[in-house]
Amino acid sequence: MIITTNIRLPSEKLKELKLLAIHSGTTVSGLLREAVDWLLQNKGSAVRSPSAERKTTQKDPFYDAVGIGAGGPSDDSVRHDFYLYGKK
Repeated sequence: MIITTNIRLPSEKLKELKLLAIHSGTTVSGLLREAVDWLLQNKGSAVRSPSAERKTTQKDPFYDAVGIGAGGPSDDSVRHDFYLYGKK
């Protein structure tokens, strides 16, 4: 039986979890269930979690642009590196 519960997370942590879920092909709920399973199995030991083996992304300025909607420069599809990283 699965019971629904609520947790409170800082908005930045939830944003990171959502991005990780997208990249992992799962849901935030799935990630949290996996984390709880791992924690209970390892009793908080220093063993690396299964999700640590997944491809992790570094903090990339691109993710700050996710969900910003319309607007911005008209040439952003061509000069995206310049706008994201300040490079040509």
